[in-house]
Amino acid sequence: MNTLPQNNYIRELNACERNFQYTLPRIENGILLCPDGLRWRVETTPKLSDLLHVGDKIRTNYSPAGIIVKLTQFKTCCCPLRTISRTKYCFEAWDEPTAATTKYHLDVFEWSIVFVNENEVHINKDGKIRDDYHFGYINELVAFDSRILKLFENNKDEIFLEDSPSQGKTFQMSLI
Repeated sequence: MNTLPQNNYIRELNACERNFQYTLPRIENGILLCPDGLRWRVETTPKLSDLLHVGDKIRTNYSPAGIIVKLTQFKTCCCPLRTISRTKYCFEAWDEPTAATTKYHLDVFEWSIVFVNENEVHINKDGKIRDDYHFGYINELVAFDSRILKLFENNKDEIFLEDSPSQGKTFQMSLI
């Protein structure tokens, strides 16, 4: 059984070792080998924004998801020192970054999807989704070999495109 964390939340909960003898981050075959031993997928071409769009119907390998209402890209870092302290050692730190801390810094891009259940979409007369609606979120996603997967290699969850009404059309959806 693989005991490596499947997401950043679990990674941060387990970050108690203060070993400054980490290896430098490196990418091998599309997998980022992080200084603390974790393996992250690195987004490849096509990007997630090329594969999914607002209005697309998606599902996951574990349940139906719904209709995408928002896609957001985030930049994170694989630096293990970031999870040890409340300050981000490798960037945006209260203390000035040093060569000892920035050498582990490597930007990694990940995506978040906000979706609504297609069977329960509540739309106002003006075409906007009602603000009392419950939204779902899927975080830490990357496009990897034309598949939409979780950032951590240990997490086998996958997102599938069911229907894309936005292909070839202009589609607009707004949130209140």
